[in-house]
Amino acid sequence: MLDPALFERLPRDPVEATDASGTVRVTVDADGLPESIAVEPGWLRAIGSEGLAAAVTEAAAVAVRQGMTVLADAVAAQRPPPFEPLDEPGLPEVPATSRSLSTVIRDLHRTMDEAPIAFRPEPQVGAAGYGALTITVTAEGRLSCVADPYWVSEQDTDELVSALNTALASARAGLPPVTEPAPDLGARLNDLVAEMRAAMGGAPDPYP
Repeated sequence: MLDPALFERLPRDPVEATDASGTVRVTVDADGLPESIAVEPGWLRAIGSEGLAAAVTEAAAVAVRQGMTVLADAVAAQRPPPFEPLDEPGLPEVPATSRSLSTVIRDLHRTMDEAPIAFRPEPQVGAAGYGALTITVTAEGRLSCVADPYWVSEQDTDELVSALNTALASARAGLPPVTEPAPDLGARLNDLVAEMRAAMGGAPDPYP
């Protein structure tokens, strides 16, 4: 299993990011889940009613990626406590030429995606505007948004932000609490944690 002490030492602050236009801002919480959505005044002129859903999806994806980068940097900054042996029993041996931290973090997300379906919660969908707006959130933090452009064009900024956050909260509420991973998944995560520790000797390269 993952070493809880390693992750308890890491800062887990919320991360926020915008779409390319800077119009939509999504905040991701300490657990890596989209937590809130904000929209700048003038959004209709900047991205149009047809571009809103894509902008929300893009901003959420950027925020999740930035959260992964923050986590990688935090892992790199950690050093084993003085009493902890470098070759910890039970952890697989990793060669000195391990991959970069950013690559390991990406592999971690791929491993979660490949977990057996029985151990993966179903994506949850929240809606607002009588179904004109829907937001889907997965347990891994991925968010997608679908919106009827005509309905979007009829909303002012406050109404739109309220609807987005209502749909998001509904989707989040459907996600189950975090549970123990499947045995095979736990073993693979152990490998990745060992590889992270082997890579701590150097600074991680940034995501492209």
